[in-house]
Amino acid sequence: MQIGLPEAFPDADSLLRWVLTCGGKVALWAHLGELTKTLQTATGGIDMASHQDFVDYVAEQLREAGTIRSRKMFGEYGLYCDGIFFAVICTDQLFIKITPAGEAVFPNLPKAPPYEGANDYIWVEDVDDRDTMTALTRLTCLALQAQPKHRRK
Repeated sequence: MQIGLPEAFPDADSLLRWVLTCGGKVALWAHLGELTKTLQTATGGIDMASHQDFVDYVAEQLREAGTIRSRKMFGEYGLYCDGIFFAVICTDQLFIKITPAGEAVFPNLPKAPPYEGANDYIWVEDVDDRDTMTALTRLTCLALQAQPKHRRK
C-alpha cells in the first residue's frame, strides 16, 4: 500500500496525530508500519519518535496481561509488565523480546530489529489482536522472569 501525504496535512506529524485520534475504532494499526515508512519518505527519511497516544493504546490492549507501565527512552518507549522489561515501542510499532516459549507458541510472527543495530524482536504488526498480544506478553514475561539475573559490576 503506497499513499501520498494529503495536502490537508502540512507535515507528516500532523497526519500521524490525526490518525492517532481514530483510536481503536479504526483497524488501522496493522498498516501503521507501512504508513510510518511513507511518512518517513515524505519527511525526507527523518525517523519519528513514538507518540504517547499509541503507547497508551498498546498498554490498554495489554491490560489483561498484568500491570503495564511504559518508560520513555530516547524518544521511544520501553514496556514493563509487572516490573519485567519485555518490549519496546519504536516509531509507533510494538516489538516484544524473543524467548524460546514465545517462538514455540507463535512461530509465524515476524521478527525485526526495532532500531538500527538492535537484535531482532517479535514485531507485533496487529496491535488490535488483544488475545495474541496478551498471550505473547504473558509467555514472554514468564520466560524472562525465570532467567537468571545478570549482576552489574
